[in-house]
Amino acid sequence: MAEQNRSILHTELEYLGAQFTSSTEGFMFAESFFGEKPFEAAIQDCALVDLSGVNYTLINGNTAQDFIEAVFAGKKLEVGEAAFECALTGDGSLASIGLLARSGQNEYVVLDASERSLILREWLSVIASVEQNGVTPYAEVSLDDATPLLTPLLLAGKKAKKVLMDYLGEQQLPEDSKLCNLMLDQTIPVLVANVSTKKVPAYLVMVPPVHTVILFRSLLSFETVHPLGHKQLIEGLKTYLPWFSELASNTKVVVAKDKLEGWGLLRASDDFIGARGDLL
Repeated sequence: MAEQNRSILHTELEYLGAQFTSSTEGFMFAESFFGEKPFEAAIQDCALVDLSGVNYTLINGNTAQDFIEAVFAGKKLEVGEAAFECALTGDGSLASIGLLARSGQNEYVVLDASERSLILREWLSVIASVEQNGVTPYAEVSLDDATPLLTPLLLAGKKAKKVLMDYLGEQQLPEDSKLCNLMLDQTIPVLVANVSTKKVPAYLVMVPPVHTVILFRSLLSFETVHPLGHKQLIEGLKTYLPWFSELASNTKVVVAKDKLEGWGLLRASDDFIGARGDLL
């Protein structure tokens, strides 16, 4: 298996007794661990998940904001904000729902751990290259795999905040739906997004590859931190994100407008792709 199809943490995951499976793109990720705690037990402390291998895309360029606000139908994010957002196709059907974070004026990151992640990636590529009256409005937008830049680690559970605060000194973690740059132990620069739900505190920690292994080992030195595989993560997402079960199919999915609005995934303005679609 080619090295680029493995997490930088692959050897560490092997040491932990990981059982690997391959994504449709051939990426090997830890499906489960020998003796891992059940999801509900793990989040009573702090579950740690390596999200390498999920759809993890960096979107930047001078027209990135216009591009994002056309593709995604939720809140228009300010710099330093994050939210789960849905992307609709032209007829109003669902491409997918991903975690969107605005990390700079013209820079966004989107993660999608669902079965529809490839559909979302392809839809982003289609819109980025769309041509209107001889003009390509998003020609300056680039879509890049963010994994070589930052490794995504998820810490979720009642003690996730306490674990991270141990590294921060006088720094503070971002509030709900916010993200910021932090320095762990004064040596490891990370981008942290607060992705907590009403019931589960959760933080996405994006780590430069050069620091990933040492931070992963350090996190596991806490007795309250438990490695968790993707299989249990997906089941947990179905439990705590009311819309996640809608993403289990890679065929056409239609979700009623009132449902999307009830989940807080649609903004009031109709200035996004699919807003006037036949199915919405």
